[in-house]
Amino acid sequence: MTFSELLNLDQVPTQSNPLHRPGVPDKVHKGGESHPAVKQHTTVDATIPSKQKSMSSRHHDTTNPRQQDSRAFTTVKRLRQAVKRIGKEAATHRFTPQEKADLAQIIYQQGRKGIKTSENEIVRIAVNWLIAEHRARDKQSVLAQTLKALRD
Repeated sequence: MTFSELLNLDQVPTQSNPLHRPGVPDKVHKGGESHPAVKQHTTVDATIPSKQKSMSSRHHDTTNPRQQDSRAFTTVKRLRQAVKRIGKEAATHRFTPQEKADLAQIIYQQGRKGIKTSENEIVRIAVNWLIAEHRARDKQSVLAQTLKALRD
């Protein structure tokens, strides 16, 4: 899962149908044509003037890079504030040798970039992100879905 996909997880969709327009029922789109909810892209008829073609694409645009940067900044800011507080509760976690090696590799790579970090700091970032994402998405969260998959 990429960083941008992780950032998109803390978004709650506002509309189930990407073609939905206020005042138009979900299954009927301009001209009375029926669109299944799973259809995300429509074909543009060659008879539609070019101005209308460009206007129809706005219903399918992905997130603006500025919006992604803003969300990333907000998420990072929230995580930074949470991890900056000194944790005083002791905890013991059992990691696999591969998990420990992966964490050590991240710590080493960040150190080469001049960023001093620790296993504790990385794990706290991960835990705080999981909690925030779970609060925002509940049953659709990565945590809830993974826990469910572990029990299936």
